[in-house]
Amino acid sequence: MNVSKNFVIQEYVPPELYEYIGDDLNKFYRYIDPRLVELGQEIRDHFNKSMTINNWSRNGKFQYRGWRPFDYYKSPTRNKLKVSQHQMGRAIDFTIKGIDSDIIRAELLLLFEKGKFQNIGALEDDVSWVHADIRYRPFDGILVFKP
Repeated sequence: MNVSKNFVIQEYVPPELYEYIGDDLNKFYRYIDPRLVELGQEIRDHFNKSMTINNWSRNGKFQYRGWRPFDYYKSPTRNKLKVSQHQMGRAIDFTIKGIDSDIIRAELLLLFEKGKFQNIGALEDDVSWVHADIRYRPFDGILVFKP
C-alpha cells in the first residue's frame, strides 16, 4: 500500500509492525507522523533518485530505519536512549543511490536556509547514511548531532 508517490508502508515500518497493521493506513498513521512521510517524499522528489529507507520486504537487510520498537535499544550493542525519534515515528534513516550521505546532508542544510525542508528538526552527522527527523526545535536551524 502506497503512503506517498514513491513509498509503501513497509519502507517505514519493520516486519513485526507490518504484520500487525498490514495495509491499514489508519493504523499506520498511529505509528508514523504524516509529516515524516511528506518529508521522505519531498527529499525523494528533490534528489530524483532511488531512495532506500527499509527494504526488508524486497529481501534487503534494512528493517529498522523508520519506526523502531521500544525494545530496540535493549541490545548491548545499541545506544541506550530511553526514547528516540524513531520510536515516536518521527525519524528515518536512508540512503540515496549514487549520492554520498555527506553531500545529501550538506544540501539539505543549504536548502533549509533557503526555505525548503522546513520540517527537518535534526540530522545525524558522521554516519554513512542520512538520519533526518522532524523533532520539535525551539531554535532556528537544524540540529546536527553526532552518534
